[in-house]
Parts: sequence; structure tokens; C-alpha cells
Amino acid sequence: LGLEFIAKDAIVRFNCHAAVVLSNVQGFPSQIHWKGRPIKMLCAFLPLPPRIPIGVLVTSYGGKIILSVEADEQVVPDANRFLDYMLEEYEAIKKQISREGEAAHA
Repeated sequence: LGLEFIAKDAIVRFNCHAAVVLSNVQGFPSQIHWKGRPIKMLCAFLPLPPRIPIGVLVTSYGGKIILSVEADEQVVPDANRFLDYMLEEYEAIKKQISREGEAAHA
């Protein structure tokens, strides 16, 4: 068997039980400039691997976290709403951690 066949077969086998791929890209901690002009935002994307319907990319730039979602419309008809749900959960987790921290210091 050829190496390419083995690699493709491995990807299919390992992906068959996955529903989401999550990746992170660490950006610059502060704003950078190109030819003297500030770069206000960096955009990245995550191409979906074969047979995985949802991809979430976490990027940082200039002290901010940027989330993006790529999704198969048959699985996630509204990727923006899906992202809104993720942000709601993120805020809920932050509040819970804050409450626990306050309780630990009380």
C-alpha cells in the first residue's frame, strides 16, 4: 500500500467519530503595523476536514480573542447563532469563575 492511501485512510478512520474540530492561532499580543499603517484586525479561517461538519477557530490579536465558526449548513443552519450560543456560554463561564474567586477570597 502507498503512503498516500494509508494517510487518507487514517484521516477517514480518525475523523469518523468527530463532530467538531477546534483550533487556535496565537496572534500578536499588541497591534502591529504594515508600511506605517496599523493592522486593525487579523482574519483566519479553518477549512473543514473531510466528514467533520463544524470548525471553531480561536484567534488572538491585540489583547482580544476572536472566535470564528465554519459549519456545514445541513448540520448548523445558522453559524452566527451557533457562535452567539458559544459567546453566551463563555460569558456564563467567566461569571461563574468570578463568583468562585470572590467566594474563595471572602
